[in-house]
Amino acid sequence: MDPTPRKLHDKRRRQQRKACDLCRRRKVRCDIVDKPTGPCSVCEKSGLECRSKWTSERRSSVLSRHSFEERESQDPEPEPGAVTRNTNPDTQLTIIGPEQPPKPQELTQSDNQEKLAREGLARFFKHGIGAAAWAVFASTKSFRIAYVGTAVSNLVHLVDLHRSFRQPYSGDNGPETHSSSGSDRTGGGRPLHYPYPPIRQVNSWKPTPSSWMSQELVTEVSSFPAQEVRDALVTAYFDHIHPFLPIVSKPEFLARYRTPDNPPPLLLFQSVLMAGAHACPHPLVANDRHAVQNILFRRASMLYHMRHESDRMHLLQAAALFTWHIGDGDTVAGGPWYWAGIAVRIGTGSGAHRNSAHLPAAETAQYRRCWWSAFFCEVFSALETGRPCAVRAEDIDQLPLRQEDMTDTGTTDPSMAETSGVTPDFLNHLVDLAYIGLDVISLNAPARDRMIDISSIDARLGLWSLRSGISTVAEDDDSWTCHLRMHYNLLLLHLHRNLPSPSSSSICSAAAQAIVTSLEKLSARDELRQCHFTSVSAVTAAGIQFAGEIRAAVTSQTFLVAINALERLSRLLRCTLMLARHWPNAEAVHSVFEELHREYETLVSQRLQGEQVMVPESPPDWNRLLGAEGVQQFNFASEQDWMNINSWTDLL
Repeated sequence: MDPTPRKLHDKRRRQQRKACDLCRRRKVRCDIVDKPTGPCSVCEKSGLECRSKWTSERRSSVLSRHSFEERESQDPEPEPGAVTRNTNPDTQLTIIGPEQPPKPQELTQSDNQEKLAREGLARFFKHGIGAAAWAVFASTKSFRIAYVGTAVSNLVHLVDLHRSFRQPYSGDNGPETHSSSGSDRTGGGRPLHYPYPPIRQVNSWKPTPSSWMSQELVTEVSSFPAQEVRDALVTAYFDHIHPFLPIVSKPEFLARYRTPDNPPPLLLFQSVLMAGAHACPHPLVANDRHAVQNILFRRASMLYHMRHESDRMHLLQAAALFTWHIGDGDTVAGGPWYWAGIAVRIGTGSGAHRNSAHLPAAETAQYRRCWWSAFFCEVFSALETGRPCAVRAEDIDQLPLRQEDMTDTGTTDPSMAETSGVTPDFLNHLVDLAYIGLDVISLNAPARDRMIDISSIDARLGLWSLRSGISTVAEDDDSWTCHLRMHYNLLLLHLHRNLPSPSSSSICSAAAQAIVTSLEKLSARDELRQCHFTSVSAVTAAGIQFAGEIRAAVTSQTFLVAINALERLSRLLRCTLMLARHWPNAEAVHSVFEELHREYETLVSQRLQGEQVMVPESPPDWNRLLGAEGVQQFNFASEQDWMNINSWTDLL
């Protein structure tokens, strides 16, 4: 056969320079040039929208060495050596929705990262669940795949909530849940992965001077806020953060803090300032809280990754303190789950999880405080995400915290509790609850190798409730009792919302109501600043429960019950909005459930007025909702003088 025609054909194929977006990403031949007024053949067969954004011809970069089909079945992350450029406006990352044009003004990197944290969940709820194509989010350079976890996680139940919202009259009960003995264990039933909106901004291949620092690196990581602000940050840390996770020895830290020639370790000091910014009431911090905390986190995390600190316990302490920060939408390679995992990894590597009679008293006290703080964070972050926990109960023989463990200069003097700023009881109760949480995680494991008696878990939870003193609600309950009650009821939801019995439904309803009551008490005392990342998990779980109750009431046409459930959800929304002042991802939770509240309230109102109820065929327009209210612009730069005192002695 004459090879000439084949060569001419290949040449013509190589010369094609125009294709629709989908064909270009999939690297398949596109006939859009032959069909200028209609979809190409590939999109027509796939039933997808055919979009084309043609740019001037230029040499292609090595943005992707693999086809989109390969990325769909392999790792969604870009190759480590890939060069990413984002100079073309047509390929610029969109923030609001998959088809929204980019805004003309450029946000700062900090603002954009916070925007991703505030809106990622709502965009996932609207566009990611049930998407017809993995490329539902426009910028494939920022394409992510979300693993929803086992049936214990909130994301699994949000997926179910999305499905029930599409067909609110399709069943007699609340949202479908996935029991631990069903398809979740076989791996062949429900989907485990969904497309998720971008979680981080796309960076250029070569870092720019502004990528990590606003000043020279050494100056940046050793800069501190002005004395007045710094004192307020340290005070806020020991008043509100330290009692929750007593990682630092308060007397020793404050003594070194006031000593010019023996300051606290730089990494630990920056980490304490960052955590203190979460709760600090100083106006300069409160007015731009998330921006200030992002700057302080950047300084502390750069120190961490530079390996500036050689003491492993200081590394563990910093990692545990980093769980008080949410910078963007990344919950896998950043955020509380990530840093809790690092903390327990350092702890187990150092043997902090073991009881050793040969350690000096100061090291023993430090090991116990740090280990149990990291252990609590790890278990509750695994519960929230439905991911495996990095620790097993059988590997731990460390003793519970005692009063003499609360400082590095241990003493049995009861008056030392005032000096240390905290007693061990609160964290010990959380640790006992976390041990029960390990069994709840195992109950939902996909390849469970042992039987777990649910009634025994209920019995342990009941005993914990009695021993911790939360079983009786009093008007004068302190804030720490409210925190214990909220975590207890969060664990009840994690356990019982996957069980089909009527008693489990009643338990879940009461637990969600108790979470709202606890948050309202904390809000009335102006103590929401004390809430850890687990509080966002609690409001999400409670919102899922209330939405399920509303849907069940609408399905059975018991609209008075639905009105009561709507009122409980409304109370939760008020608490969530106030919580968003300290946790930006709480705003995303608020957006999701606020729109659900509006839609179901409309359904109930129409039915009570005798109108024909129109069942929505799709969820509300989250793009419209999020696009109408922009993220607050801080116009805040780390170059502000009060944030950049470079000399330690200038602080004193």
